[in-house]
Amino acid sequence: MDKKKMYHQVEKNEFGKFNSGASPTEPIVDEWRMLEKLVDIVKFEDRLKITYQLGNENIDFVISAPSLGGIRITTTESSFFNPTEREEIHFIESDDKDIILFRTMDGTEFHLVNGPEWTIKIFDIYNVLQYCLTKDSVRFGFYENKLVKIRLEFDIDPDDVLLGMGEKFSDINQNGKRQFLWNTNCEYDIDSDGLELWKSYKNVPLLHSSRGNTLFYASYYPAVSDLGYTNPYKGIWEFWETEFDIYIWTGTLDKRLRSYTRLTGKPFLPPKWAFRYTMGAGNQVWYGENWEKENNPEKYLKILKEMLNGYRRLGITNLSAMYGEGWIAENRIAYEILNAQGIRMIVWCTPDSELEQNRKYLPNVKEEDYPIIKIKEGSKQESGGRIDFFNHNAKVLIRNQKNDYFIKGMRGGMLGYSEQITEDDMYCNGITGKEMHNWGAYWYTKVYGEATREIIDDDYIYYCREGCAGSQQWAAVYSGNQPAELYGLKQQLNAGLSAGLCGFAVWGGDMAGYEGKPNVETYIRGVEFAAFQPLMRSHGTKTRCPWDFGKEAETVYLKYYWLRENLIEMLYSAAISSNHRGLPMMKAMALAFPEEKDYLNNGEQYLFCDTILVAPVLEEKAQTKKVCFPKGTWYELWSGNEVLGSCEREVPVSLKDCPAYLKSGIVLPVIMNEKMKWAVPFSEQNQTKVIVITPPNMDDEYRYYAEEDDKYVFKSVKEDERVFTIYSLKDIFINKLLIYGNVHEIEVDGKKEEFSIVYENQTMTALRLKSDRWNKLTITCK
Repeated sequence: MDKKKMYHQVEKNEFGKFNSGASPTEPIVDEWRMLEKLVDIVKFEDRLKITYQLGNENIDFVISAPSLGGIRITTTESSFFNPTEREEIHFIESDDKDIILFRTMDGTEFHLVNGPEWTIKIFDIYNVLQYCLTKDSVRFGFYENKLVKIRLEFDIDPDDVLLGMGEKFSDINQNGKRQFLWNTNCEYDIDSDGLELWKSYKNVPLLHSSRGNTLFYASYYPAVSDLGYTNPYKGIWEFWETEFDIYIWTGTLDKRLRSYTRLTGKPFLPPKWAFRYTMGAGNQVWYGENWEKENNPEKYLKILKEMLNGYRRLGITNLSAMYGEGWIAENRIAYEILNAQGIRMIVWCTPDSELEQNRKYLPNVKEEDYPIIKIKEGSKQESGGRIDFFNHNAKVLIRNQKNDYFIKGMRGGMLGYSEQITEDDMYCNGITGKEMHNWGAYWYTKVYGEATREIIDDDYIYYCREGCAGSQQWAAVYSGNQPAELYGLKQQLNAGLSAGLCGFAVWGGDMAGYEGKPNVETYIRGVEFAAFQPLMRSHGTKTRCPWDFGKEAETVYLKYYWLRENLIEMLYSAAISSNHRGLPMMKAMALAFPEEKDYLNNGEQYLFCDTILVAPVLEEKAQTKKVCFPKGTWYELWSGNEVLGSCEREVPVSLKDCPAYLKSGIVLPVIMNEKMKWAVPFSEQNQTKVIVITPPNMDDEYRYYAEEDDKYVFKSVKEDERVFTIYSLKDIFINKLLIYGNVHEIEVDGKKEEFSIVYENQTMTALRLKSDRWNKLTITCK
């Protein structure tokens, strides 16, 4: 059956119609105009101004080379993203007087061909054409002589891999798909298998092409995107706004993504504790199916105690945080119970405030100055008390509302429902809801974060359901509501990888899905997958407690809970790196291994924290899992077995297995118990730091951040097939090593070292050096 016909048969609502929340009104166009003629060119030191004839008027385009890389082409220089630092442009003389060209510092080359059929061409450093703009590719839609739409067309090929566009549930490759850039509550939590999945909580007009270019349209207005859905050779973006503002970057994908996050903001960095497992559940678990009417402290406090006793029975007494929804998040006794065990409360937060709340927390503010959205004159809707985050009193309101909660023990929250902003909303600075709808996630998370830092500094985490360009710098994100089914977990995988390609580095889904109670297989696969997500957190309409799924589920849960505890140093280090470099913790294969052309379209696996190749098993009753191994040597996490890369393998898997392979050349500090084995429980009394080492395939470098300002750079040098050396400029005070290989001899700082074996086999050696400090290790394997 034709895929498009199949979509139409099962999609709950037709494309562009939103069942939940606000819907945009499409502008009517009675005339499309083109840039018929180039009428003037003016060269400046740091930009090029081109004037085109558009109907009976002229329109100016400014072309510049931002210092963060690439080319910007815009009709406005007053947009929200407006890089002030631009390269000085050195125009290159051409034999053809009708060609104007210049080259940027990153090697991108701009060509303007003047004439009746004017053309703008952008080439990469290898002189490969990456982008072309002509009078046929950009059109301006007018209604009654007023500009209301801008339409941008560009060539694609059915074989192109097109990545990005925000958080997408359908696939990481958006070629052949269409997108509606209007944040919404997707409602994919029930019966969404086989749907087109065109909706998203997080829409970003950022498109990475496997050809070697990235296109970003700097707009928050609603837009419709057709990436080969109608015509397999044509991409179409239609923005319902009046300004043209695009960035084009060339080069490697990681370089292009870093340029984007330099422009829009580096990813948010939570505290280390936030990367440990977060327990919790939704209203239905705490209060029952009639949860809106069931404020019964005795009942939900009993459930809380039973949960904590259940974890204690499993030997878990070091829980980090709990998500408590509704009344439990306000209950003093609940906080006392959690505080006694060092557990932080995470609560549900919304972007609205009732009148009585405003009066209570803004006692010295006049009612007309409350930070509440106004409604356009003549509108029939109510504002619903939604907060105007542009109003300076909004931060005061949030700070005063949450102050007592932070004193009790709250350390963050789950944010949602900014997608409720409607077109008729009017903000204090004159911005309308049409522009603010997608943009709302930025201001929502920014104001919440700033208000919180004034109380507890950086010791908090917010994760938001919605997102937009730039919001990644203010909060982590979660994937919203997916069904507690294996196909729901596949939606999560697509979401996590695509979100990461748009700057959302700190991401997590609801463990084993949100809606309903998963079956045992789905629960176990959900636990395994969650352990390899930036955030590992439980939430849902039904229990996610391991003891509610049987003994096998308990066993698997404990295995991956303690593995997560082993890897906390790796997780926090990777989060710091993401915050510094603008790259995700979950890297799609196209981002992690761009030279592996066969894997660009692979959304089944990913590189986690630049260290572990992960292939979640999300197929029902799977006995094998196909894993694609990039070039190099890979080491199976649990057994140490080597796999030579540049191959694909059907790896045997039981229900307890999630394929995970360590990259060669890693020097990774972890926390273990004294036995130095993965996933073995430990406590503060018997935990120890261990460095996990895999032999390098070639000279390599591994970076580790102990803290934001405390970076270690380990250089690994392959001496021969059996010998390799690790260098560190900083002194290393960890003498316990877990080496993937059968160790024969070790030198410390050039001298033969005595060491004691904790355990060894043909593939792994756990040992303790006699020396307590080192800068150079030379390791010889048998």
